Amino acid sequence: MATMKFRLREFFAPTRPKKIIKRQMMLIDGIYAVVVKKRMKNIIIRVKPPDGLIQISAPLKMEDRVIEKFVESRLDWIRKHQARMKLMPRTAPKQFESGEIHYLFGEKYQLKIFPSGVRSRVLLFEDTVELHVPTNSGKEKRKQVLDKFYRMRLKDTIPQMITKWEPVMNVEVKGFGIKSMKTRWGTCNIRTQHIWLNLDLAKKPIACLEFIVVHEMVHLLERNHTKRFYSLMDKFLPGWRTQKDILEKFPAGHREWEY
Repeated sequence: MATMKFRLREFFAPTRPKKIIKRQMMLIDGIYAVVVKKRMKNIIIRVKPPDGLIQISAPLKMEDRVIEKFVESRLDWIRKHQARMKLMPRTAPKQFESGEIHYLFGEKYQLKIFPSGVRSRVLLFEDTVELHVPTNSGKEKRKQVLDKFYRMRLKDTIPQMITKWEPVMNVEVKGFGIKSMKTRWGTCNIRTQHIWLNLDLAKKPIACLEFIVVHEMVHLLERNHTKRFYSLMDKFLPGWRTQKDILEKFPAGHREWEY
């Protein structure tokens, strides 16, 4: 009998539901939009660089006519952001060669490559950044060395910001990480109280980094981008819209972002 009970439990063990996602293209008032339907409660519109592509995330069972009405109610907002996106200055893809301009916390530095027989290193001066790498190092190796330098600078800076804002916001960040992300400047795992920040923030003005850190920490108080969320942003960082504007207008790299 004990064996039968074991088998029944095994047979009826709950299985993890499959993630159901439906994708389709819609034309709404002359605007093409990619619609992604999945398990979620709210509808979200994203205007994605570089050309202002519209992506809509909607609940799985939401009817198309409801989505259309929602988008129509946001047409002014969509067109405004599409226009802004097209005006954003852009830099050409980096080749990591001497003479290129690279940024650290919003400041310009001219890159100088120095062949070296020792281990790779980065030296920062008033207006230049020296990359000492083995003679045969190609573009990818040079990028890895510079990315490691950016990562170290972020690891030195981010803890100070978190320590500054934790008592102000009465929250606790139990950990943070840095990684390359194609579509976000940061994310927050509310359950683990862990935030992730985009490696490319090392290139942006430091006030923009602080804006993203505060933004992710506010998610520990309010999960979604609700009126309460933006009210909290206004309370803690009244000038956050200015920092967001600077972040959006700062020269964008070859890889683009959604906001």
